[in-house]
Amino acid sequence: RPKPIGTHDGEVTSVAWSADGDRVVSGGANDDTVRVWDPRTPCPGPVGTDDGWVRSVAWSPDGARSRLASDDGDDGAVMVWDLSDPFPDPVEPPEPIGTHDHWVTSVAWSHDGAWLVSGGWDGAVRVWDPNAACPDPDRRPEPIGTHDSRVTSVAWSPDGTRVVSGGDDGAVRVWDPEHPCPEPADRPEPIGTHDDSVTSVAWSPDGTRVVSGGDDGAVRVWDPDAACPEPDRRPDPIGNHEGWVISVAWSADGRRIASGGTAGLRVWEQTG
Repeated sequence: RPKPIGTHDGEVTSVAWSADGDRVVSGGANDDTVRVWDPRTPCPGPVGTDDGWVRSVAWSPDGARSRLASDDGDDGAVMVWDLSDPFPDPVEPPEPIGTHDHWVTSVAWSHDGAWLVSGGWDGAVRVWDPNAACPDPDRRPEPIGTHDSRVTSVAWSPDGTRVVSGGDDGAVRVWDPEHPCPEPADRPEPIGTHDDSVTSVAWSPDGTRVVSGGDDGAVRVWDPDAACPEPDRRPDPIGNHEGWVISVAWSADGRRIASGGTAGLRVWEQTG
């Protein structure tokens, strides 16, 4: 395997490429840092530090603004860092653009860079304006949706009109940010379920399918427009791992799905 481009003083919890492909950002758990790496020139310093684990990082799709979002999972904060300087000196964390009532587990930008979505251990899926700080929980908008347990993964649809989320309740749910469902009684049925926690969700490039992976070892593909809450009626998984599935991702052409887990990395053909 190739040499590392850099290291953290503990677990690495999230990585993401910049839109121009020139840099990689990573978040660390034990060292509480957000770090930016040039793959051609390894080992820069951290962008910033905080007092809690960084569980998720995501680059803004607008490379000109060079911003990235991260979470300070321990205090429930969602933050946006300005990277006008490609490799700045470490700075204090910026004012949160939003907060959760428990750890934040996943953040994602809309494809036009206008919005951020986050999910957390409080079961809430929330959408934020990245240009407006909202550190006061009493002033934050209602969540666009909720799970019965922790939210583990969130992702925007390619057209920016919907958000998919997965949770420890085993549900994969799709939300319309224009029509929030903060109350469980009002939310739509899940588009699919796993037999254990859902760990990762991702939209196909054309937005017609959603893939999910879970602690049950299954990799499943769903129709985002069709509810499938009953396990007896769901389609068979496209593949299975012998251990937990930790992350799933589509190929750019939508023909293959990569899944990684405790038993290794696999690639699945997707022809449907």
